[in-house]
Amino acid sequence: MNWAIPADINFLDRDNDGITDRLYAADVGGNVWRVDFEPTAGNTPDNWQVSKLAAVGCSAGTCATGTTPRKFFFPPNVLSVGPSGDSGSYDLVMLGAGDREHPLLSNATGSSYGVTNRFYALKDPKTGKDAKSPAATTVITESALFDATATPYDKSLSGFYRTFATGEKAVNASITAKGRTYYGTNQPVVPNGQSCQANLGTARGYSLDPFTGTIRVTTYDGGGLPPSAITGIVTIEKNDGSGESIKEEFCMGCGGSTTSAIGGEKLVNTVPKNVRRTYWYKK
Repeated sequence: MNWAIPADINFLDRDNDGITDRLYAADVGGNVWRVDFEPTAGNTPDNWQVSKLAAVGCSAGTCATGTTPRKFFFPPNVLSVGPSGDSGSYDLVMLGAGDREHPLLSNATGSSYGVTNRFYALKDPKTGKDAKSPAATTVITESALFDATATPYDKSLSGFYRTFATGEKAVNASITAKGRTYYGTNQPVVPNGQSCQANLGTARGYSLDPFTGTIRVTTYDGGGLPPSAITGIVTIEKNDGSGESIKEEFCMGCGGSTTSAIGGEKLVNTVPKNVRRTYWYKK
């Protein structure tokens, strides 16, 4: 590991036994890492395994010396597909690239900094507790990914990516709820030496189908850096005097019917019924 990891880390309990099996982390060199806590050799720290899942900092994978890579400042968002260890099951590791600490940098300025940022969905087929068994994990590079920017993902290769507009960058963490993945970006305006007017660029909210790569886009009022979306369930008391209440699923910062980066709306997406519970609460 040669790059800093400023983002939070995603912990995953893949078999739902209440114990973390592994974690995913991303760095500012465009790399995504997997750490297994319960490999077949034993679950003590001296047996923990670290594997590089992907290297997408540059088109060829690892960037050449002196080259500025794509950067990940926010944690991977993991969507588990299929039971752990089953043939055909995988974990879809999603995250967007963008140098959030330099929000005004744009490859539209003609500077040497220019980086083309993307949103990635990476398939990790090793859903068991040992990433290096039976064979070492193959590091995913862009050549192993489908370009779903203009064409729906066909389920091939090791996942897909979507390329952002010129200068656009991911500026928050993605979240998945009711079959859609939500994330936000900012596209700065090219500096103009003839103007003193402040401009916060174009802020967008994306709603992504994680299985096809197709999107819905909302342009937020006022520009700037939209905060990470939040989802939850709210209890609403009926106004018919019955004293009964209903529960509604909502999302704040998911775009859709509102053009506010902090606006809330009801989640109305439909998902297949063959889902399985990953979390429950008993009072």
